[in-house]
Amino acid sequence: MDLKKRSFRPPQTICSLPWASVETTPNGEARVCCLSNTLITQTNGHPYNLKDYTLQEIFESDYMKNLRQNFLDGKKPSTCNKCWSVEEAGGLSKRILASHHLEHKEVFDEIDYSNIDPKTIQFLDLKLGNICNLKCRICGSWSSSKWASEQLDYLKKEGVSKEDQRNSIHYRHLQMGQWPRKTEVFWNEIESYLPGVKYFEFTGGEPMMIQEHFDVLRKSVELGYSKNQMIHYNTNGTHYPEKEIQELFPHFKSINVAFSVDDVEEKFEYQRYPAKWDEVNENIDRWDKIKQEVSTITTQVCCTISILNVSNLVCMAQWILTKNFNSWYFNMLHEPKHMSITALPKEVKEKIKVKVLNNNLPQKMHDELKNAVNRIDQYDVMDMRGFKNFRKEIDRTDLYRNQNFAKTFPELNQMLLDEGF
Repeated sequence: MDLKKRSFRPPQTICSLPWASVETTPNGEARVCCLSNTLITQTNGHPYNLKDYTLQEIFESDYMKNLRQNFLDGKKPSTCNKCWSVEEAGGLSKRILASHHLEHKEVFDEIDYSNIDPKTIQFLDLKLGNICNLKCRICGSWSSSKWASEQLDYLKKEGVSKEDQRNSIHYRHLQMGQWPRKTEVFWNEIESYLPGVKYFEFTGGEPMMIQEHFDVLRKSVELGYSKNQMIHYNTNGTHYPEKEIQELFPHFKSINVAFSVDDVEEKFEYQRYPAKWDEVNENIDRWDKIKQEVSTITTQVCCTISILNVSNLVCMAQWILTKNFNSWYFNMLHEPKHMSITALPKEVKEKIKVKVLNNNLPQKMHDELKNAVNRIDQYDVMDMRGFKNFRKEIDRTDLYRNQNFAKTFPELNQMLLDEGF
């Protein structure tokens, strides 16, 4: 390493991701990471689209160069506000976690922060369309083809014309979410990145349903790169691709499978419709069993805190402790806004906080929940518009799916009624 590079000290607020990573969105656009508030745009302000541009062109764009320079100048870019807010509340943000991760020299090449025009993409966060078999309440048409179809049914039932249906955001999401199957260039291009990529992240849609990503992994195994590559999945737990697990996963440096589970039993089935609680538990147990045979596999549960599950976190924690997860993670929902705890009345938040902290959980889990609910204080102003949208969306979706919020969440519903909501 030259002396100039060795002596360079980046600001403490720097994020490693702009120097190493790019994320593809379910709609075929790109961001620096999944929490960025803005898309990566061209000089004319239009978002890059993977049907027209390569990942390399996006990674080397003026947008990315400017973002890196802003970090070097000690600024806190507004596109990263979600991370700044987590850190202000005392939490570990994606920025902090990613930077620690990318510092592992036995895995990643050292980042030269003084260079705002790096060429090697080491971290690929791939959301390969919006194909999904679930319609989770905290999701939407941008990440679920099933949700997009349901939203279009709403419009049809409301008497919206076919032309206006085709002009709706849900129809556009349904079409844009098919981008991986509409462009051969992207898949041909991926092979050229395999020598440099050290870390894959596959989310969704539902990644276990997307066969093309297994083809990428198979190619990496064939070319001998897989032994130096790590993979992280976010999956809804409804699929167990046994053939691919046995054939491919042993050849990678590590495979971390994170299950998106936010609640238990009937509350889980309400929130992650039409998933079945028993089937997901059975699949998680199968993953746990295969860990004993394939040592590179670890499992995690990722619980996203929203209006619907925040009052039931203790039950969720108790379930987690019955499983053999290697780790667990609680994060706050930001979008859609009507499901964020910002939409809850302050009095309800306080009741929930008292309930969650009154537990007999092991100290580590207790501390995790304490850190999570303490972030409720970060959102101390009720979003009245968001709450009205919450009620509207809950009622409409309940009617369509023959579900019942008040029956499934009697305690939360009563809290809201007690405060006049």
